Amino acid sequence: MGKMGKIMITVGLIWLLVGCIYGYNLAQLQNSFLNEMKTLTEKGDLVGFWKTFRAWKIKCILGHDHILCFSYILILTGLVMPYIRLGEALKAVLGVLLIIGAVMSPLFVLLFKYKPGMLVANVLIMAIILVYAIGALIGLVVKEESKG
Repeated sequence: MGKMGKIMITVGLIWLLVGCIYGYNLAQLQNSFLNEMKTLTEKGDLVGFWKTFRAWKIKCILGHDHILCFSYILILTGLVMPYIRLGEALKAVLGVLLIIGAVMSPLFVLLFKYKPGMLVANVLIMAIILVYAIGALIGLVVKEESKG
């Protein structure tokens, strides 16, 4: 396994730990959010309820879930790196961009409340995964041809 694969696995594991710590923090906040939504429901404050629910959803789905999922993407991509038939320099550049996208996507929402930034990071991640998938397919075809 090359250096970039090892770096991606390491960053993915660190980012996974961050996601777990963040998830623990969310678990501590869950009761206060639920109590607040219950109080708003009893008052009939539908706008307040949906604002609170949306804030919780952003923290959970757009933050926590993206941290965990992108850490898995980094780990898995690092593991399959030896099977991707692309130049080492290209794999390294794409790896660095994938790490940046995986870290910045949830941070754009959680810290900066900037969804367009998250969208750009997510598109970057999808494009890189597509290029890596093409490289893996090329590696598969080339290996199959060399056997025959």
